[in-house]
Amino acid sequence: MAHRLQVGVDFSLKRADLCLLLPDGQALEPHVAVDNSPGGYAQAKRLMLEALDTYAFDGVDLSGEATGYLWLPFFLQLAADPDLAPHDLRLFPLNPRWVKWFKKCFAQDDKCDQKDAFYIAERTRTRPPAVAWSPSPYLPLRFYTRLRFHLVQDLAREKCYFTTFLFLQASAESVSS
Repeated sequence: MAHRLQVGVDFSLKRADLCLLLPDGQALEPHVAVDNSPGGYAQAKRLMLEALDTYAFDGVDLSGEATGYLWLPFFLQLAADPDLAPHDLRLFPLNPRWVKWFKKCFAQDDKCDQKDAFYIAERTRTRPPAVAWSPSPYLPLRFYTRLRFHLVQDLAREKCYFTTFLFLQASAESVSS
């Protein structure tokens, strides 16, 4: 069995809550909160590199809840980092429903970011996803396509709103004449 560091990250708008687990499931760092920013990323990277050097892990399995796009900048920075490349970094964005269902295996617990990071790491430790995430070269194209779709939908909605307003205004004029 591989001796890998398990890292769970719960992302929010302003911060990322991390939990580092040993391969047997014991908490190395039960909770560390960092800013969801480049500075927070550097702090999380330093924490992982220290653990990798201290315990001589074979690699890192980092998983995070893919809530909106809050996880994406963090994962992109990790995937491109040259300091983490030699440590066999595997990234796993988890569907929030998977984590919610996984938490039901444990005794009832409050929903809080400090504890959710543990459940995310434990989910990946006990039931790792089949395929690790890697940045696609088509990611910018996907964002531009979705932006165009969004703009077309907005334009269609505004045209309908204007047409309805114009019809109501013009029909009131023709009735009163």
